[in-house]
Amino acid sequence: YENEIGLYHSGEKRVAHASPVEPDYRQTISCYYLVNDTKTISFDAKPRKYEPKAEIGSGHMIVQMRLASDSS
Repeated sequence: YENEIGLYHSGEKRVAHASPVEPDYRQTISCYYLVNDTKTISFDAKPRKYEPKAEIGSGHMIVQMRLASDSS
């Protein structure tokens, strides 16, 4: 999935910085999950009463980084 990343001032909560149109760098985050279970979810076309929230959790995360000075 794709995720939007916000950078916040420590004193200004909920106010994200605007990125330049053509920044000098690009940050991409890819998430891969090993799933050994089947889940059933329901679907409802009614509007939500609240905004979805991420659940706080813990686990093991492996981070890999690739840096390139060209457009690769």
